[in-house]
Amino acid sequence: MKNLLIIILVFELVFSINELKAQQVNNKIYSEICDCWNCLMNNKNKEAIIKGVFRKYTPNKIGKGANQMFWDWEIQLSDGYSVPIKNTYSEINYSSFENKFVQIKGLIFFGTIIGSGKEQSASGYRIDPIEIVEINNYDFQKILKQIQDSLPDSWTALTDLANVNEIVIQSTTIDLKPDLTTSDPQELKGKCEIFILRVPRISPDSIEIKRKLNKKLRDNLPPQISKDNLKIWYIQNEKSLKLLDEEPTNYDNNYSYRIKCRRFPKNDEDRKTYNRILSFLNRHFISY
Repeated sequence: MKNLLIIILVFELVFSINELKAQQVNNKIYSEICDCWNCLMNNKNKEAIIKGVFRKYTPNKIGKGANQMFWDWEIQLSDGYSVPIKNTYSEINYSSFENKFVQIKGLIFFGTIIGSGKEQSASGYRIDPIEIVEINNYDFQKILKQIQDSLPDSWTALTDLANVNEIVIQSTTIDLKPDLTTSDPQELKGKCEIFILRVPRISPDSIEIKRKLNKKLRDNLPPQISKDNLKIWYIQNEKSLKLLDEEPTNYDNNYSYRIKCRRFPKNDEDRKTYNRILSFLNRHFISY
């Protein structure tokens, strides 16, 4: 009976400590909110809120430790950089956040992150989370509804089934075909559409940093040798092209957005409708 009482008291003590830790996390005020690499560097070894996309760790392709899975998870920041996440805190169900926009409360650790000082090691940044929460998707659904209500009858707006962070605005009547007498690419074939991609928010003060990084990326892309080489070229440069394609054009209080016209109508009347839709989007979101 005495042993049972001790076990119960120990269990209650552990539960109380965990509950106290959770309350401390919720009540603590974090002065720094980071969503880019520069912010991490300016706040190394400090506690902060880090925002980005939670995903499986992507190992380096070249250099020491190439293709080695040193970590399970990482967070992709708004400027394209990724930082590994320590996943030893048993209270967090890490896999439940895969490919979701999250905010992490925790430590921006800088120091030895692989190995130790007595052996071959590597220094760098790591996020040590205390709490991870998904950023609510309600606002994006609200935006979708507002766009749907603004469209003429011959247009629709839907979230992309393959990408929940993308809204596709599409004409139900304008079906474009490439001009066979010119060098129009086959991608021009299909419905006239505009797409809006939601990405982690980049502040107006930081957009120039993103643009400079992307310019460097663009300048370093290898030349396209021939049309026959295009498929291989896209595969080889997939990661860089994805970052370039995610450069935002607009923002609001919560996110940044890339608004892109995929297929532009050729008929004058259709162009007027198309431009009215774009005007609404540019009023709804703030341009950088």
